[in-house]
Amino acid sequence: MIDGIAFRRHRLIARTELRRGWRKMRERKTQLAVLGFVGLMMTFPVLLFVSILHGLGTDLRTGADVPGFISVEQLRSLVSLAWFGIAAFVAIRTVNYRGDPDAPAGLLTTVSAFDAVVGLLLAETIVLVGWLAIPMTVLVGGFATGAHAVAPVLALPVVGAIVLAWAVPLGFLVGIAVRHALLTVEPLARNKTAITILASVVYFGLLITDAFGAVLSAVFPFMAAMPPGWVADLLLLDVPTLAGAPLRVLASLAITIGVVPVLVLASARVAEAHWLADGVIEGDDESDADAETSAGASTSERLADLLPDGVGRPTRSVVRTVVLRARRAPVRLLYLAYPLFGAFPLAQDVYRTGAIPSYTPWLLAGFAVWAAGSAFTLNVLGDQGATMPAVLSAPGGGRHVVVGSAAAGTLLALVPGVGLVAIVGALGPLAPVETVALAAITAVGVVGATLLATGIGITFPRFGSVQVANNREATVPSKSAFAIYSLLVVPFVPVCWLLASASAPGSVADTLGVASGPAVRAVAAVVLVTWLALAAGSARYALDRVQHYTLD
Repeated sequence: MIDGIAFRRHRLIARTELRRGWRKMRERKTQLAVLGFVGLMMTFPVLLFVSILHGLGTDLRTGADVPGFISVEQLRSLVSLAWFGIAAFVAIRTVNYRGDPDAPAGLLTTVSAFDAVVGLLLAETIVLVGWLAIPMTVLVGGFATGAHAVAPVLALPVVGAIVLAWAVPLGFLVGIAVRHALLTVEPLARNKTAITILASVVYFGLLITDAFGAVLSAVFPFMAAMPPGWVADLLLLDVPTLAGAPLRVLASLAITIGVVPVLVLASARVAEAHWLADGVIEGDDESDADAETSAGASTSERLADLLPDGVGRPTRSVVRTVVLRARRAPVRLLYLAYPLFGAFPLAQDVYRTGAIPSYTPWLLAGFAVWAAGSAFTLNVLGDQGATMPAVLSAPGGGRHVVVGSAAAGTLLALVPGVGLVAIVGALGPLAPVETVALAAITAVGVVGATLLATGIGITFPRFGSVQVANNREATVPSKSAFAIYSLLVVPFVPVCWLLASASAPGSVADTLGVASGPAVRAVAAVVLVTWLALAAGSARYALDRVQHYTLD
């Protein structure tokens, strides 16, 4: 039983968590802009569904024919599906970053784990209400207006409260249990990165192959039997044609009252065990760290051996350091995967048709070139961290860092980037000659991109860290460097197309009405040479700037 004093503690914890979350969000201007853009883009789909629901309500009121699948059972399944989706969303958030409260040392020494969990659950519920209240009210309001019914609008807060009462603690319990396993189960703790990558591949694989939709379609009819879905009948008490069952609503309320406290207590138990547990990795001796360092060192040594004999020891040392940093903290390179989310429609197209679209090799070449420069040379100074003063004060230290970072980016991107482009080109629509030409131009672009990024990164460095994933922070290139560099890499894609494709110059010549395809190809070659000259100038600027760089 929660008394008034305990409720005030829970409310204070929730309010503190919400304030901290809002403060963090306000500091991330880009994230706020993205959220605003997503909200704007969702306006049209919401209005479309409002129109559809309004028409459905009108048809039910006037006795017009309605689709056969419109029934009370379908609405129960839909509410149960919403419960399942919200629970999965909360579980993912808990695994990623909501599983640990802010300032846990101070919080857990003043309140019990149960109070902390209840406060966190209350904060999570308020966040979900803030996101869902307006669109759900608009959707249900459109249906109620068409049906001339008041029950859907009046019952919506009750239905939403019951769904959230089930979903939030259940999602938190699953999430905190998974988070605890990743901390305390040694095989899982040592392979978290691999598990995350595998889970992401499986998830997107299910979406691409439509297996996820097939599973939902198969289980959707059975979800009407879930108690959280029974409360849907409350929305239909005065809706014509569709009659709800009040007894089911009462049964759902009774089961909710009995089950939700158990979920909260179980969440508190697991959360307390997780917050007080020692990670299996943290308690080990230095042998594992030494083994990891040794493995990374051997990789970096092999990479450094690929450099020409004339490259000095300081530059080789920078190459080894860059590789070791990437191996120990791969999360700092997570931003390289962001453009891959745009490849989701492409992957679906390949799966449905069984063929690689004609534009794929050119886009892939552009991505390989962009990633080569973004990885290690777009923030050469910021990546040095606390060692930057020593690096800049050492004789030739700054120049060695620029050259070594560019060499590491080239060596790490050259083989996988060019190889992947060649494989996709060979399997796709390109002729052998076109594939070889595209691979060669991509190799040239990789080298040029690593040089191009050096001057931009030194002009617009970022020394502070930002949150990248799972509540983890890392130093990544600045937004200005990203924007300028990406704009300068964009022309590489059409240049590749015009230089490597046999038919592209002629097509462009016909479209523009110029003399011939060779002239278009010559212009593309001039653009490529100009781009490479710009890259060389950027590297030259970086080498000069780093010698005279001063710390504020």
